[in-house]
Order: sequence, then C-alpha cells, then structure tokens
Amino acid sequence: MLREGNVIVLPAMALEVAEACIGIRSLMSLATSAVIYGYLMDRSIAVRALLALASVPIAVVANGSRIVGTGLLVQYWEPDKAEGFFHTFSGWLIFVVSLVMLYVLHRALRMMWHEPEGAG
Repeated sequence: MLREGNVIVLPAMALEVAEACIGIRSLMSLATSAVIYGYLMDRSIAVRALLALASVPIAVVANGSRIVGTGLLVQYWEPDKAEGFFHTFSGWLIFVVSLVMLYVLHRALRMMWHEPEGAG
C-alpha cells in the first residue's frame, strides 16, 4: 500500500479519495447536528461545548474508518463494489454511527455530572 496525496495505491487498484469525500461536508453536518442536539437536550453550556468540540474527532474517526472499509473492500472483494451503492450507503451508515457516538458521549457526560434525567 502506498499513499500519494489523496490517492491510496493498493495492489488491486488505485483508490482515489476525492475532494468531496474527505469529510468536510460530513464534519459540518455532524457539527451542526451536535450544536442543535446539545441546545435541545442539555442546559449546561459546558456539555453543549463538549458535544460540539467532540464532533470533530468523531467525524475524523468515522471518515477514516469509511476509507479503511472501502480499501479493504477493494483489496479483498471486488474493486467495482467500492463504487455506487456501497459508497453512498457507507456514507449514510457512518453518519448514523457518528450520531450514535454523540448520543453515547452525551449520556456519559450526564453520568459524570450526575444530573437527574428530568433536569435537561
């Protein structure tokens, strides 16, 4: 495996990570969702800020795992499977997983502050 800019060269084929797929749109969508979720679900400004800040590493890890999954699919199954349905579906799936990670983080933060359920 060799990386040249935004191209990952695998033995089966070269996997180009397009500018549109580098995760900026996903990051912006997740950050916006985190701000809205924090505003609606918690009164604490600190928790809201942590949720918004946590959206950045969550989006980076989620998009990285999508690229790794696509690379594994290309390498060990069929290069054609990495395009079309899988590409679109994995984008949606990774975004939903990112939202679940934000929810889990919020629950953990609330448990750390020992806030009662009805307080937010």
